[in-house]
Amino acid sequence: MATKAIYLQGPHVCSLTDIRDFLFFCTAWVKTVEHHHDTEERVLFPAVEELTKKPGLMEGNHQQHETFTPGLNSLLQSAQDTDPGDYSWNSLKAIIDGFAPSLMKHLVDEIDTLLDLKTYDSAELMQVWLVTENVAKGVAHPNQFRTIGKLGS
Repeated sequence: MATKAIYLQGPHVCSLTDIRDFLFFCTAWVKTVEHHHDTEERVLFPAVEELTKKPGLMEGNHQQHETFTPGLNSLLQSAQDTDPGDYSWNSLKAIIDGFAPSLMKHLVDEIDTLLDLKTYDSAELMQVWLVTENVAKGVAHPNQFRTIGKLGS
């Protein structure tokens, strides 16, 4: 997981170029997580609720997203606004430490949510998954990752 890479590399980046690249990596990771959750909430969750005929089934996952989204936003803001010369691992780590427990809880809880779908038709679930995957890969929105930016810019 990228958070592990951030934790392992964050204390050791020293040169301005490495810090700039590291902050870009943090930005790209947050935007990727945002994209993942946006796709779940716009596409996957409503489709699963429609398939299962259980409105609100995925509400717990949505609520968990809300618990760590402010921390992700803080990390994104810090990664984008920090001048490499002002980089502080301790400051960045404090942001991550603030939301990592709720993110990790969500990732663990999400497994059970998905496993609970085993009682539904596999072929129908696969169709929901394929539609979601195509949106996530950009088939529906091919330019979605342009907001990450170019490395070194």
